[in-house]
Amino acid sequence: MAAVPRLRLRRPPRANPNPHPRFHFAFIPAWPSSFTNTTKRGTDGQSRGHLFLWTVFILLLIGIAFACWLGSFYIFGHPEKPRPYKILKKLKKIEAPKRFEVTMAPLGEFLPAKKMFERYANMKTLELQQENDLLLRNFIKNYKETKKLLPYVAGRFQVVETAELKTSDVFTSGVVALAVSEENPQVLLELVFTTPPENVASCLANLQQGRVLRLEKSRDLAAIVHIERTPTGHLQFTAMPIAYGSWRTPGSAAIVSLEPPADLNLDAGFPIIRGGRLQTGLDNFADLVRKNPKPPGEDGDKPASNEPELVRVDTVKPGTPVPETGPITGPVVALDSKGRPIPTPTKLALNTTPTPVPVPVPTPVPRIAVATPMPVSTPLAVATPLWRGPPGSSPQPFFGSLNPGTAPATTTWKTFPPGSQPPGRVVTSGEAGEMAQRGQLNGRFYLRGTFVVTASAEGRAVLRAQGAPTEAAGARVMVEYPPNALAPAEGSTITRDDDRAFEVRDVRRGTNGQLNIWVREVTE
Repeated sequence: MAAVPRLRLRRPPRANPNPHPRFHFAFIPAWPSSFTNTTKRGTDGQSRGHLFLWTVFILLLIGIAFACWLGSFYIFGHPEKPRPYKILKKLKKIEAPKRFEVTMAPLGEFLPAKKMFERYANMKTLELQQENDLLLRNFIKNYKETKKLLPYVAGRFQVVETAELKTSDVFTSGVVALAVSEENPQVLLELVFTTPPENVASCLANLQQGRVLRLEKSRDLAAIVHIERTPTGHLQFTAMPIAYGSWRTPGSAAIVSLEPPADLNLDAGFPIIRGGRLQTGLDNFADLVRKNPKPPGEDGDKPASNEPELVRVDTVKPGTPVPETGPITGPVVALDSKGRPIPTPTKLALNTTPTPVPVPVPTPVPRIAVATPMPVSTPLAVATPLWRGPPGSSPQPFFGSLNPGTAPATTTWKTFPPGSQPPGRVVTSGEAGEMAQRGQLNGRFYLRGTFVVTASAEGRAVLRAQGAPTEAAGARVMVEYPPNALAPAEGSTITRDDDRAFEVRDVRRGTNGQLNIWVREVTE
């Protein structure tokens, strides 16, 4: 049987994908062979394995990006932790602690030992840890983001133990003093004095065992940064004097000048005095009390402490800006036995009699001599060109002083009977702020209104203006009283009309919008 020839079918020729053979599209990348051959070789395990690896790699990149995003939130939101603090320091995203003025300090409340113990003693461990993180975080951020009232320490404490700060501590230079409260012995205060190494010896000499630390509401800013329950049953508070002023013992020539710390070693942890050193200090202090018992006070309950007190000294005139970092340079103020500044005796230019001690002028004298002091007040007009800027210029960050020249050479001034003070315009706190912002606060001005005394000390007081919003309710008024006058009691309300108004000395607006007015008492 003859063979039948087989027909061979030919595939038609493919069309040329490149109609222009001279132009080669070399820039088009070629897909991997594992991708192009997937449809042809669907059962090829190697090609499917490559696709799985690519999927895992992309998911890994997404996970890394998500972790970095969460990590950045943690680092910037928790600078109180050691590792985030170091990272932020290297990135220069965190500032060193700065010094605060007494009148520009963060808003807070002054807590005596009893209130401190009542507030924090009943906190659970987790609540206390969260509170410590918040306190330290606010301190590291210089209290820029805090919305809570800052707790300040107030009261009298006796030094139990002192130690020099080392590089292994949280603060690397200075002295730390552990003191016990005279009001509540269960409260321990760990007050940190950050000072350069050359001042450590002087600081240790002023912080001997048994020395009294007096923290006043109107002068000291000891902010709490940590709270710890000790194995001895005490509640230990670590505080920082964020004013970083100068301290001295009355009658001693040594003065301790503090500076803000440049860096923190958070790996060391709080408190600074702990463990065996804490127990040893308490035992030594107990032996000291047994050997030197103090006589009871007038009430028969509290012992009367005769030890010299370590008090803060103002080396800068109130109202003068202080540097945020570094030491404070200023004249050394002499103190009396009670820690009060001693006024420097000077001669008044208007006094022709050789009277060594300035005394208040009797009532009939001001009516005759009203025209005589007027030439003394004429230098106030020198401030006129300082208040007037070029047309269209914006006001300065803070208001200038009524007396931009040198500070007065005397610590006392003339007072007058009600209604007999030198002529001047009487304004409210709101009017004073508006006129100072417009540069119209020239000449002599007096402040009237209703005020609440928030702090009172020897010869000065801090008031809060009350009244309608147009009168700048909440304006802070710093009053300076003559040496022979008594400051009003804290918590009292005073009202001053046109006849008994305060003399305005300075008006400034803080960076936080707080209106501050410096005045002095000129009414008998």
